[in-house]
Amino acid sequence: MVPWILSDGTEVRLGGVVTGETFNALSLRAMFTDVRAGARYNSRFGPTPHEFALDLNVDYLLDSYLRYNFDDIVSGPRIVYPKLEPRELPDDGSVY
Repeated sequence: MVPWILSDGTEVRLGGVVTGETFNALSLRAMFTDVRAGARYNSRFGPTPHEFALDLNVDYLLDSYLRYNFDDIVSGPRIVYPKLEPRELPDDGSVY
């Protein structure tokens, strides 16, 4: 699969493989180690407040996380996002 490439040269591949020695690369590598150890990071995919957890092996979750957190992605794989079912509106008077 084609990697995501950030403007500083950092490359990220599916599975959480990070290439580079930039600040972004070091930060992503540390964070992905936490994810592999069981830490939950928000992928920013899905309806708020029920976004899916980041899974480094799911292309659309990794893509969503990277695009939300890094505005300097210069290229990446073409990702087909799954269609989500619309959420029902809460009853009148409901408190979130």
